[in-house]
Amino acid sequence: TVDAGECTESDTSNMMTATWGCPETGCRQQMTAQANLRTRPNFDTPSITASIAPSTLHQCDGVITITLTNNGPPAYTVTLTNTLPAGYVYSTTLYASTTPATYPAYGTTVPVWLWGSTPLPTGVTTLTFSVVNASAVGNCTVPPGGLNTIVLSYDDSSSCTTTGPYTATSSTYVSVANPTLTVHKIPFTRVA
Repeated sequence: TVDAGECTESDTSNMMTATWGCPETGCRQQMTAQANLRTRPNFDTPSITASIAPSTLHQCDGVITITLTNNGPPAYTVTLTNTLPAGYVYSTTLYASTTPATYPAYGTTVPVWLWGSTPLPTGVTTLTFSVVNASAVGNCTVPPGGLNTIVLSYDDSSSCTTTGPYTATSSTYVSVANPTLTVHKIPFTRVA
C-alpha cells in the first residue's frame, strides 16, 4: 500500500567503494559501485482507447455508445466529457458497465460523467446514453450534426495524483438521418 506521503519522496542512491590488496598503490585494487533504491511508487500508465458509435443519428433522438478499453492497470479520478454534435442534448444514461458517481444533467450539450473514487477497471467499460433534439417544442428541426468528441481524463493512482492526469480523446463525425417518405399510386389513372 502506498500512502500519499510517498508520492513526494526522492529515490535514494548509495555509493560504495571497496579496496583490497596491499597498502602500496601498485598492488592495491579498488572497485566502485552505485546502488539505487526506489523509495516512491512507479505505476504503469493505463493505456485507454475510446470509440464512439453510431455515426448517424435520427433527427429527433438517438442512442450513443462509448466504449473505453483500458489495457493497463485501473484508472483513477476518471472524468469523461462528451461534446455532442450540434443540435443534440443529453437525455439520460441507459447503461454503464462501471457505475459513475456523477451523471450529467438533462439538456446539456456537453455531458460529463465522473467516477470519483471508483476506479475504471482494466478491460472494457461501456457507457450508453440517449440524446434528443435540442429543439424542445414542435417538430424536430433537422440538426446540422457534426463532430461527437469525447475526452477521458484519468490518473494512474488514487493516492499519487502528481503523476497525471492523462487523457484519451476520440471523435466521430455524426450525420443526421431524417425520414424521406414517397408515395406511389398504381395504376396512375383509372377508367370508370
